[in-house]
Parts: sequence; structure tokens; C-alpha cells
Amino acid sequence: MIELSYNQIILIPLTLCLLWLGWSSYWAMRRERPRVVKISPQIFRCTDCSKVYLTQKRYPMSSCPNCGLMNEAIQR
Repeated sequence: MIELSYNQIILIPLTLCLLWLGWSSYWAMRRERPRVVKISPQIFRCTDCSKVYLTQKRYPMSSCPNCGLMNEAIQR
């Protein structure tokens, strides 16, 4: 039989509980961490000057950098 002192009887379960608490809180914080969502750029083609340009904004229309005309995004 394994001989245990009173200190070991208290410290072993306490240590295991603290390890479990630390591990579970680490995984909870890791799950709650905000994730960066990469947005693919939208492609636009100007109907006036035929310039093709990209924008990171998620708007249905964007103005052309050359002539300023509002254009709709190209469907991929």
C-alpha cells in the first residue's frame, strides 16, 4: 500500500484541481478570442472609362478612382 502523509493527501487533489482550472480557463479564453476575418476584395469595372479596380469595402457600389462614376461590383 502507498503511504501518504496528511500534506500529500491535501496537496495532490488541490494541485490537480488547480491544473484543471488553469487548463479549462485557457481553453475558454482561447475560444472567446476574436478572430480576424479576412475579407476578399471586390472587383469593380467602370462602365465609363473601363478601368478595373479593387476595394476592400463591402458596399454594393463604389466610385471609380479615375472618373468618379459609381459602379456595381462584378459577380464572380
